[in-house]
Amino acid sequence: MSEESIPLACQIENLEQQRQRVAEVRAMFKQATHVEELVDGYAFSFPDDDLWAEQLLKFILFEKICCPFFTFALIFEAQHTLLRLQLRGSAAAKAIIQAEFLASS
Repeated sequence: MSEESIPLACQIENLEQQRQRVAEVRAMFKQATHVEELVDGYAFSFPDDDLWAEQLLKFILFEKICCPFFTFALIFEAQHTLLRLQLRGSAAAKAIIQAEFLASS
């Protein structure tokens, strides 16, 4: 299946659960220390500690099922000063990132 043929729709069917998830995700991404726009998405920086690593990994594991149109990368920067989470995808996926993850920034 090509990236363009993946439906850009949340796989959470319950609207209340969708709203709750969006609020949780926005609160998490509001804590990013830096946001960098990429050609095909965004990179979010967070403090490099085990709690953030675990939280971001849990985010990826949930979202890869919920939103299969995203490409995820969790990068542990050299010298372990930052964690970088990259969210990438098509132009439409990038627009979703901007609307859902940057809405509270």
